[in-house]
Amino acid sequence: MDDAPTIDEIALGWAIRTAQPGFQEWDAFMAWLGGDAARNLAYDRAIAMVVDAGATPPGATGVVVPLPARVPARAVRAAPVPRRRWIGVAAGAALAAGIAGVLVIGQADGPSSLRIVEAAPGRSRTIALADGSRIALAGGSRVRLDAARPRWARVDRGHVVFDVRHDATAPYRVEAGGYRIVDAGTTFEVAHDRAATRVAVAEGRVIVDPATVRLSLAAGQAADLVAGRAPRVEQVRPAAVGQWRNDRMRYDDAPLPDVAADLSIALGQPIVVDASVRERRFSGTITPATLRGRPGDVAALFGIRVAESPRGWAFLPR
Repeated sequence: MDDAPTIDEIALGWAIRTAQPGFQEWDAFMAWLGGDAARNLAYDRAIAMVVDAGATPPGATGVVVPLPARVPARAVRAAPVPRRRWIGVAAGAALAAGIAGVLVIGQADGPSSLRIVEAAPGRSRTIALADGSRIALAGGSRVRLDAARPRWARVDRGHVVFDVRHDATAPYRVEAGGYRIVDAGTTFEVAHDRAATRVAVAEGRVIVDPATVRLSLAAGQAADLVAGRAPRVEQVRPAAVGQWRNDRMRYDDAPLPDVAADLSIALGQPIVVDASVRERRFSGTITPATLRGRPGDVAALFGIRVAESPRGWAFLPR
């Protein structure tokens, strides 16, 4: 019998280790990940298993996962570890007590460490984390947090601003739309819907998918990420990143669609900008609270016509 670990077992070990506070073997991990394209897919599956830990096989109440042995920074393949399949929690407890490098994860009948946080449409919400970091959700947004991985988040939908306290030994990681964003001590916004993911940086720097895309974004840069396409990077005003958080939103020659997007978030009101007015620009200050439910005032502010429908507002030419 071949006792060599499978690629999925090694990937699961890495998924657990990289989630631990103080993990420092990034060079070794990146070397392993870059050694074979199949490892990226295996690692994605492993991350999903750890996050969604409800994938416990029938009859098992817990999962015992072997952690890969430590490897040199230049290694391409993780060192072999003993091979184990799904093991019940009783046996797992005995193994964990007596074998180094084994971790028990998942309890089919116990509380999950995963927490889903949502913001009601038109109402932003801010979360303060234990390490001093803050997460701001725009109305209608949803993010997942994990008590077992305090330096991780997944954006399911909407606009989320991360004001992260940097820790070189445990970079903050955000997942959205199949992309991984790693902070380098920063304030940044992640916007995600079914069509695309957008990352914009207000302070510091982030790295998008260090194993694949390898895109570094500094303050004042934003990238639109669409599967199958090269990232599109553009310059933005740092102060405009996550501006929907403010009681007063300031613009200087901003594209009307960008202003409409912020206003839509702040008001919880879907807004569509017609192609005939998409090239218009706007300069000025907006106080969203004074415009809630007042499409006539919005029309006067932008010099357009606002058509109302059950689906929201449409910005049209006069």
